[in-house]
Amino acid sequence: MNLKKLSLLLIQSCLLFMVCTASSEPVHASEKRNAPMRIVVSVNDLSQMTTVKEALINSLVDYNAYPELVDNINYEASELKTASLDLTQTGKQRTAIYLRIKTNKALSENTLYKNTITTTVDFEVKDLQAPVITSEVNTLRRSINSELDPYQHLSVTDNFDKEVQIQYETDIDLQTAGEYTITYTATDKAENSSVLSMPIIVAPQRYTHYEKDQNYANEMLNLINEYRASYGLEPYRMAPYNAQMAAGVRACEARSYLSHERPDGRHYKTAFNEYGVQYSSPYEILTFAGTTAADGLAWWKQSSSHNAYILSKTSTVISIGYCDGLWAAIIYND
Repeated sequence: MNLKKLSLLLIQSCLLFMVCTASSEPVHASEKRNAPMRIVVSVNDLSQMTTVKEALINSLVDYNAYPELVDNINYEASELKTASLDLTQTGKQRTAIYLRIKTNKALSENTLYKNTITTTVDFEVKDLQAPVITSEVNTLRRSINSELDPYQHLSVTDNFDKEVQIQYETDIDLQTAGEYTITYTATDKAENSSVLSMPIIVAPQRYTHYEKDQNYANEMLNLINEYRASYGLEPYRMAPYNAQMAAGVRACEARSYLSHERPDGRHYKTAFNEYGVQYSSPYEILTFAGTTAADGLAWWKQSSSHNAYILSKTSTVISIGYCDGLWAAIIYND
């Protein structure tokens, strides 16, 4: 491809475009343009300067006068320096530029050719990038008759604006179980916008009551402590009654919604808060495996992350709950 045609690169680029305000005829490397070139670039984006460098070279070099440059310019090795360009601020900036052109091989003798270009460029720095919307979860979950906090897991960042407007639309009915949709739109001051849609599941009312069976909890505790002893670790202490009740509620909740997030979208630690448990550094583990405490522990042992919690050298207390085949344990320090 004739490199002269590459001057269209900036127009096609999503990052920037170029408008030549001087004559469309190229000049050879030792000359300056009579009128500055105009280049629009995106604020806070240093990566685009490589594209700027290539476009400036292709626009300023006279390939007709110097055909030996065709297919021979080393764009990566060529240097671009600007006197005062500041990409952290929007607006128009006129600045002198210096290009030092590198070639892939030695050129034939040409006494007129010089490998440096100096000229003046009018840069216009604009905010051309849309905000980025991210969510900690892929699905929002709420229970019937709960409240919706649409921004609970959401964050928005922008390449330039510190504050970004974000709105949402949803068809959710918190009185009816089912799957709904919520759509967020984030717009910055330059009116760049992005959209994120995700499902919302409204689940049946979460458990608020749990009938504790101490025999199940004690059986699991004994098995876990025997396993810890085989590694020379101190036994876990059984958590007090209120913490066991909280773990039981979590077991019942996880039985219908197997997640460390509660059916209404809150963190599992809020079960401890509701029962007034004093705790630090909690870890919740869940399993549906088998029909006995031994089956449940066997599943935890074969999972590297769950096994690490069971064999923790820093945690001291365990709260154990069981609900219709689902084991829940919260390991923590009091």
